[in-house]
Amino acid sequence: MKKIRLNLALSILILMLTVVHADAKWWIFGQSNDEVSINYLYLNKIAYDESGSQVTVYKESLQDGLVYITGKASTRKGKLGGVRVTTNNKETWEEAKISENGAFEYSFRPELNKDYVLFIEIMDTAGKTNDIELTRKEVNLSDQNIMALIRETLDKMVEAYKNEDPARFMTHVSEDFTGDEANLDRAIRRDFNAFDNIDLRYTLNNITSGDKGMVYVSINFNRSVISTKDGKPYADKGMTEFIFQLGPARVYNMKNPLIFGLSDAENVAVGTVKAGPGELNISLNEKNEVRLTEDGTTGDSGVLSGTASLRTINSFTNFQGFIFADEEVTSETDGGNVMGDFSMAIETPTMVFIYVRGGVQVKKFAGTSINQITTADESGYANFADTGQAGDSYVFKLSNNTYGVIEIVSITGAGPQFGNIKYKYQPNGTRNF
Repeated sequence: MKKIRLNLALSILILMLTVVHADAKWWIFGQSNDEVSINYLYLNKIAYDESGSQVTVYKESLQDGLVYITGKASTRKGKLGGVRVTTNNKETWEEAKISENGAFEYSFRPELNKDYVLFIEIMDTAGKTNDIELTRKEVNLSDQNIMALIRETLDKMVEAYKNEDPARFMTHVSEDFTGDEANLDRAIRRDFNAFDNIDLRYTLNNITSGDKGMVYVSINFNRSVISTKDGKPYADKGMTEFIFQLGPARVYNMKNPLIFGLSDAENVAVGTVKAGPGELNISLNEKNEVRLTEDGTTGDSGVLSGTASLRTINSFTNFQGFIFADEEVTSETDGGNVMGDFSMAIETPTMVFIYVRGGVQVKKFAGTSINQITTADESGYANFADTGQAGDSYVFKLSNNTYGVIEIVSITGAGPQFGNIKYKYQPNGTRNF
């Protein structure tokens, strides 16, 4: 078995060297036809494509007096060559800072009474670019004190929510609320049945005014509650976004992770703010039970999700497995039989082996985040998954025709070592997570 593993490791090393060589050749000759795509894009932590073609940023809310453009871009197979930004309608361009994983950042210092016309050009090493015209945005700076108005409304909403006063809370919700006023009213009342001792605090990140008088708001929050179902305390933190209508300020739109109306997130929230690495948020399932999930989203699908650590003492005889339906780690027998739906043996500080029990099939997605896997494939599964490393994900088709997915997040410790994973499990038999 050890020899087989060594041969596998050597084969993988040879394959990696081959890929690196091929990639270097492509870099030199620029033969790639891959399209450039934008994974996400923000202007001062507000989703770039949602704020409209004309935006106003407010002087009092700017970090260090700067406007920040952040994002991440990729090609299907190739690499990014660079990212440029213009703030003067293509008269001049400046390079953005770019990381190896495609993340980039650019900032500029705006002046009052001056209009800025932005375009963003993302280029691969073969000279192909994104559709630059789709990134056009007009930006201007205002010294209006709008932050106090938004903070006053948010403070009143938080106070009413903590005091479990739905009538007072709903006075700060627009009649045109995109998730439907009635849905939000029902959802917060169900929240009050699910939570005790609500403590919710926030800080304003940024405020930007867009088209049609809409104000886009980004906040950081810290929250703690006690579940009325199990009596346990839960706490989380994160970033989320709102859209307000002015005159007076009333909430028009809310994103996941929600801080209000968690019990009907599918109907209340419109959109999701990208979570930080390993970040889990409080959510409520269809039974109004508290769970910690990615982005605070569960919808009506009943998807189970969370994190776990699987221990390896000896990579042949003493390592652990995982049972999706129970969301539990289980120990291997000395005979090496798989006790969970799958088992993970850590062979080196960077390499693991995935085994599956009889009747379970698996499909590997190298270098793929669990967040990118929202639907399990119908075919392409095997009875053995072989090697993996941090950043790889696996989809499992279980013997009862349900589906689970994991991502290897990291490997920590030494004698024993722990393989830290994120997981999602869909118990209803569909392939959607």
